[in-house]
Amino acid sequence: MFTIHDVAWREVDRIVLSPGRIAFDRTLVRSGTYFFTLNDGGHLLQKGKLVVL
Repeated sequence: MFTIHDVAWREVDRIVLSPGRIAFDRTLVRSGTYFFTLNDGGHLLQKGKLVVL
């Protein structure tokens, strides 16, 4: 599961990824800073920051 949050940590988008899938296409309607988490079965695999121009 790939989840995108805004700076107030409100969920903006949630993407369910299939096994083996490494690419996805999403459009965020507003520029700004976002944060993401990548989880597998409730286990955090990665987190980071996205900057949308």
